[in-house]
Amino acid sequence: MATVLPLLLGRMRNDAGVLVSGASGEMSYPIPGYAVVHERGVVVFDTGLRDTLMSSTDELGRLAEVFTIDLQPDDLIETRLAAHGIDAAEVTHVVNSHLHFDHCGRNGPFAAATTVLQTPEWEAARPGSFGAYRGTPFEEVADGHVELIDGDHDVFGDGTVVCVSTPGHTAGHQSLLVREANRPDADAALLVGDACYLRRMLTDSVLPPFGHDQQRQLDSYGLLARYEADGAQLVFSHDVDNWDQLPAGLTAAGRGR
Repeated sequence: MATVLPLLLGRMRNDAGVLVSGASGEMSYPIPGYAVVHERGVVVFDTGLRDTLMSSTDELGRLAEVFTIDLQPDDLIETRLAAHGIDAAEVTHVVNSHLHFDHCGRNGPFAAATTVLQTPEWEAARPGSFGAYRGTPFEEVADGHVELIDGDHDVFGDGTVVCVSTPGHTAGHQSLLVREANRPDADAALLVGDACYLRRMLTDSVLPPFGHDQQRQLDSYGLLARYEADGAQLVFSHDVDNWDQLPAGLTAAGRGR
């Protein structure tokens, strides 16, 4: 059995048009991570923002002119995990959806874990990359044991925690499928990451004004819709109304310690 714990890792705000083509006004949204507790280990999906951003956003360069960050000490992922009785040393795997600064900023506490990344994402974000990868702490990501994959990947080999390739937003974006058990009728959630920011963007086929490959992102939208049609609940990371709505059976609770 796999259990999903949503972790609020700070907030950001910006003009809505930055993320949603044609939108206007201010948009405020969570920076989430997730802990997936499995009998064979704990998987962290996305690690949030770097702790240095609490005092300065200089490392973001021009991105700091676009995004306003609200990050407090309690928002660091190891603190959120501790609230569920999980020590950072218990984390066996880190799955980064992609390597933008708000999804991999706190990999450092998990250097002993296996970091699972799509090969195209690793190549795109290597030192020397700028633009969208500004502020990415690549040295922290690379500090542990990195497992590069190409396409879908079953983390524990039992069908309950599966990396799902959803490129487009970036070259090697991936989402994470979590099933309560490896049964056709088992409750399942697909942690979307940034494959699609908001429910309404999927419903209306609205893309962000920027991205690595718009056609591939539309193809990933189609894949998300197919997973939903097959019964998986989509969990949109930056959708205020949706990101922490987990299916019954994927218990959003601690381990009872």
